[in-house]
Amino acid sequence: MTFGGLLINRRTRREYRLDGCRRSRTKPVLLNLARPFLSLITRQQLPNVVDLRPYLSPIEEQSVLGSCVGNAVASILEYFHLYTTGQVKIFSRLFIYYNARMMDDEINKRHATDSDSGADLQYALVSLITYGCCEEQFWPFYEHLINIQPTDQAYANGQLYRLKEFSRLSNNVDQLRQCLAQGYPFLMAIKIFPSFASDHYGHIPMPKRYEKPSQYRHAVVCVGYIHSERVFIIRNSHGLSWGDQGYGYLPYDYVTDKVLTQDLWAIKSIQNMMEIPAEQHIAWNNSLTLAKSANPKALAHDESDCDIVYADGDHNNTDEQESEETDSRTHHHHAHAQESLDELPLSSSQQHLTPQQFVPYMPVFQIPQPTLYTPIPNMGSYGYYPTIYPSVPHFPPY
Repeated sequence: MTFGGLLINRRTRREYRLDGCRRSRTKPVLLNLARPFLSLITRQQLPNVVDLRPYLSPIEEQSVLGSCVGNAVASILEYFHLYTTGQVKIFSRLFIYYNARMMDDEINKRHATDSDSGADLQYALVSLITYGCCEEQFWPFYEHLINIQPTDQAYANGQLYRLKEFSRLSNNVDQLRQCLAQGYPFLMAIKIFPSFASDHYGHIPMPKRYEKPSQYRHAVVCVGYIHSERVFIIRNSHGLSWGDQGYGYLPYDYVTDKVLTQDLWAIKSIQNMMEIPAEQHIAWNNSLTLAKSANPKALAHDESDCDIVYADGDHNNTDEQESEETDSRTHHHHAHAQESLDELPLSSSQQHLTPQQFVPYMPVFQIPQPTLYTPIPNMGSYGYYPTIYPSVPHFPPY
């Protein structure tokens, strides 16, 4: 299959998409609801280290699906739920991914839901305002569901977890550190270089002059920083084998570069999730235990199990151009999705259900089961525990 960019692990032969974060030409009107980010602490009050990893859900694998936007947004919802309740709840990545493309379709008319072509972070955010996000059990992460609209039950459950407040951030280091110090991880879209595949135990170097950049973008979540090292801690969706158990360390200069890093957004409040009290925002420990990344030799270790492969030719991530292989992948999804739907009989109670009025779609009442030959990306185990990483809030999280 040909995509804009693939990360290929030579040891495991697993492939991961790097081109799933699109940039649509027309922006959604609902972005005007974003509130300015207000910091409750000064630059002088910022701690040396903020690390939110103990309150994040298990690292996930998106595999060859272009769902990095859905993975990134869902992980922030999971953070809010775990942080405020102490319980792990997994949210549907494909629910966010589909609705972001559907809302993009309504404005840009690019038929995004017909193919696994990636999504715009901004449309993912406004989809949370309208549709929220359902729990994973209502719309699970199966590859054959990638271009199928979620069920009525999924949309009904998603209304319980709608976006209430969010802010747009700048590429300013101090503002980003203040956001993290107040307990808010944030989304961002980054350009990818071949050094992204190097085995630096998660340390991503600045691109060299001769490196060929990806013309596509990849969505990640920033979950902390280490000021003495001048790096942000990012959460990826390429499984535990990537970086430092699924996490990476991105230089300040990478994030402040407006060409390399764009679309920085902080989700601040979700419906039916307790908000983070203001008095708890700055109570963070000023120490951190890192795994292999604490070894300074790791920065010089440049051998890699991974390669990055770019699409041949001059492909741009625009509304006009899609690869031929994406079209064939579209036919593959349509064929097997329709087979699954045709094999599912509806019960008498389901036949009388009507779709929710707020969802402009044809009703689907059951989740199509995957075919035997459809690979299902695995969800990784817990990557971090508060008992291992002492950089946790002094205050009780719940």
